[in-house]
Amino acid sequence: MTKLNILFYYRTGKDDLTDCIDCPTGYYCMDRGLYEVTGPCKAGHICYLNALDDDPVYNNDSSSGLTIITWGDRCHPGYYCPEGTTYMIPCPEGTYRQYYSGASVSDCTICDPGKYCEGTNNTGVTGMFIK
Repeated sequence: MTKLNILFYYRTGKDDLTDCIDCPTGYYCMDRGLYEVTGPCKAGHICYLNALDDDPVYNNDSSSGLTIITWGDRCHPGYYCPEGTTYMIPCPEGTYRQYYSGASVSDCTICDPGKYCEGTNNTGVTGMFIK
């Protein structure tokens, strides 16, 4: 049985493909038979288990010859993803992020004057203050 390139070897001196383990969340593994991960996922992206590249963009539609990518994505609006993160981090209360690929908390926008942003992971303001 041949393992896909999503697996890599532990540094235990083992040399059988059945000793391979999955490439962990937050990292990517570009080739099979590796003794360590290739590197962390790029900031602004998230790599799920068995990622093949450092900046995945999710796609589950193979029409028109598109490549299926289900092992990662850009960080969603309302969230940010530092390098190597294992989950999308919600923008804090009082902020919002309306675009994909936030890389740090500084990519979350402070709520606009006269408006409020209630809760976390907002993609826009949630209301206006009434005078």
